[in-house]
Amino acid sequence: MGFLTVSKESITMTIKVIIESEELNERSGTSARTGKPYRMREQQARLSSPLIAGPFRITLDDSQAAYSVGEYELDFERSLRFGSFSSLEFRPVFRRLQDQKTAAPLFSSKVA
Repeated sequence: MGFLTVSKESITMTIKVIIESEELNERSGTSARTGKPYRMREQQARLSSPLIAGPFRITLDDSQAAYSVGEYELDFERSLRFGSFSSLEFRPVFRRLQDQKTAAPLFSSKVA
């Protein structure tokens, strides 16, 4: 089994996220398994990229504000981190696109 090595110079693709509402879906209660209280905060978004598109939910931390209405891109490098026991964790982080002409995409659809 081989590994695929990808660099920003060889393959680039913009993964755009569209926020159409700041409305949050919040759920809270007590876990039946642990008996501890929980709180979940989610915001609806739409993914738009050459490979995949469609609606999805963004999970927000308790202290995290809702994303403002607008267009964002996936900040891939800030979305990855090492977790417990050297596991690789992915938690999407988005950065706002200020202007389509001046915003530098993290990826674009060019293949070298």
